[in-house]
Parts: sequence; C-alpha cells; structure tokens
Amino acid sequence: MIARSHSMPTLSELVTKLTLFGGSNGLAQFMMAVNTIIVARALGPEGYGFFISSYSLVTLSSFLVNWGMDVWLLREASNINSVPGILLNVLQLKAIFGTGWGILMVLLPPLLFRDHFTFSLLLVCVVDVWSDSIMNTFLAFSNAKKRLRQSSKIILVSRVLRLGGACGLVLFGINNPLFYAIARASATFLSLYFAIRMVKPSFAIMVSRDSLIYTWKQSIPYALSELLALIYLQADVTLLALLAGKSAAGVYSPASSLINALFVIPNAVYLTFLPHMVDSLSTTSNLDENKKLLGWLFTFQVLVGVVLALIVGLLGKPVLEFLLLKDYSMTGQILTILSPILLFKAINFGFVTWIVAIGWQKRRVFPQAVVAFGGFLANLWFIPSFGSLGAAWVYVVGEGILMVGYGLVAWRGWQRNKEGKL
Repeated sequence: MIARSHSMPTLSELVTKLTLFGGSNGLAQFMMAVNTIIVARALGPEGYGFFISSYSLVTLSSFLVNWGMDVWLLREASNINSVPGILLNVLQLKAIFGTGWGILMVLLPPLLFRDHFTFSLLLVCVVDVWSDSIMNTFLAFSNAKKRLRQSSKIILVSRVLRLGGACGLVLFGINNPLFYAIARASATFLSLYFAIRMVKPSFAIMVSRDSLIYTWKQSIPYALSELLALIYLQADVTLLALLAGKSAAGVYSPASSLINALFVIPNAVYLTFLPHMVDSLSTTSNLDENKKLLGWLFTFQVLVGVVLALIVGLLGKPVLEFLLLKDYSMTGQILTILSPILLFKAINFGFVTWIVAIGWQKRRVFPQAVVAFGGFLANLWFIPSFGSLGAAWVYVVGEGILMVGYGLVAWRGWQRNKEGKL
C-alpha cells in the first residue's frame, strides 16, 4: 500500500468539506438568483437594462484592479512554503490600481456614451465592485489556508445583506436603478468590514517595493486569463445594450446572470480541491496520489454539471416565466438554451484546477483568447440579426470550444507530470 502524504485528504474529508462549502455557496448563490429576479422585476426590462449595463462595463474593466492576483494568491498561499506578506502585497496593489481605475470609470463612459451611462450610477458601481474585489482577496486567502467555514460565513453575510437591501427597496415601492445600486454597494462594503474582522490580517509585515513588483509580474498570466474571462462573460450583455438596445440586454441578462450565478457550485469544488492539489505536488511526486485526487475531482465536477444542467434545462423556463411574468417571456427560452453551459463549465473547472496547480497558467491563456475574441466577433455578427438568442448560442458554443482547449492543455500537463518534466 502506498503511504498517504500529510496533505492528502480522504474521500470522506473532501465530501464533508464540499458539503459545507458547496452548500453554503449554493445557498448564497440562490439568494443572489432571487436578488436578480427581484431587481429585474422591480425595474422592468428598460430600467434593469440601464442598471446591468453599468455594472457590466465596470465589472468588465475591473481586471485592471484584480490583475489576476486573487487566483495567484490562492495558489501561492496554498503552498506550504509560501512566504509571509503576500496577502498585504495584493491588498496594497489593489488599492493603488483601484484609485486610477475608479477615476477613469466614473469620468470617461458618461462623456463617450451620454445616453447609456450616468456619473452617479457609475460612481456607486465602482465603489461596489472595488469593495467586492478586496473582499474576494480575503476569501482567496481564507480558501488557500483551507478555512472553508470562515469563507462560507463571509459569503453568506454578503448575500444576505444584498438580498435584504433589494427587498427593502421593493417594500417601499422604489424603482430607481440608482437606489438599488446604492443598496448593493452598501451591502458589499459592510461585508468587506466583516471579512476583515474574520480574517484578521496582520499589518505588521513591511511591504517592499520589490515584493510588490514581484507580485505584479507573477500575476500577469492570471491577469490575462481574468481579462479574457471577463470579455467572454460580460461582453455579450454590453454588446446587446449597444447593438440591440437596453431592453434586449434586460431580457437576456437575467438568464445569463442565473447561469453564471450557478457557477459557484463547481467553483466550490475547484476551491476545495486546488489547495490539496498544490500541497500534493509540492510535497510528493506520487503519481497514484495525484491520479486519485484528479479522479475524485472530475467525478464531483461531472455529477455537479449534469445535475445542474438537467434541473435548469427542464425546470428553468417555466419557473422563470412564472416569476418574471410576460415582460420576460423570452428570458425562459434563453435560459433553456444556456443550460448545457453548466456541464461544460463544471468540466472546465476540473481542467483549470490541474492547470493552475501545476503552474501552467500561461498555457491556459491561448484557448481563452481564441474563445473570447472569437465570441466577441461572433456577437458582432449575430446580435444585429438574432438579438439575445444569437448571443445565447454564441455563449454555448464558446464554452464547448473552451472545454476542448482546456482539456488538451490539462492532458499535456498530465503527460509531462508522468515524465517528471514539470
């Protein structure tokens, strides 16, 4: 029998962690899905399109603040040999980047697209997205240290506050997009304060200029990956708003937002397995151990993907049509079209876990670039003719192509690992 290294979890331990972390994340995203429906119904297609267009633009540009540093931090802090102070490096860089990014995002869009964006709404969106970015850094550090219970509490508090704010506005009969953005930003800021109290970072460590530059350089492949992912996930809503009108974006966005919200479940599997995978690779060269972890990983991911795709594909349309009424009759049809993405995405998270663990992030960028820019061009072609349905099919095909690309990279990485050349 092959001895198990100290970093190798048992199957029962992984099931327990996934039940806790996946359950809490699933509940949190259920609340976000309810929040999306409440806000969309309160604002209507026109108002929700105006609201979501601003958030999509700000979120799309937020890679300038994030710079892929959260994924880099998740991998590096998972290593038992990680150096102290990397959390503070990321926080300080986000503060620096966030200042310049925030000023640009508040001032430029209203000047360039006066009919689509307003100064006040963009300002609130910037505060919300920046606060959420900082909170995600604390979550990445907590996950890397395998403090899944702590991460679950932070996520749940954030979602409860957001949902509570939206419900409060509905009860008062408010249908102004700006007030919903203010409520969301306030909830995120309070959640950030809670995360700081939970994680209790040490600010006594001195951060040097060289360490900041090192962090920035090491994060470049992750930044490129994050930019491409954002283009892939957010460009369709932005292009719909610009090419087909805010109503088209308002009809499409609830369906795509609900699909994207469900990614949190396969993402929970990814966040649970990645620290153990990094530990395994850094403490042992046992191929059987790596193979066992990968086998468990893909078993969980495929099961999650199949179950989610079937539930959304069969039940999503009637449920959504009941909740959003006749103004969103096409949204249910779009949701059914998008449902296979949940299986593709779950498998992709499995491939990405291995790719990131072995340090092949740079090789992940190529298939992402093909899909992101190919999808962008495809949306420019299909949206003017087919509207939101065209954007939906572009999204599905793109995710399938990405799965093939990631699979090829992951397989090559496994072959190199077997040969001892990683």
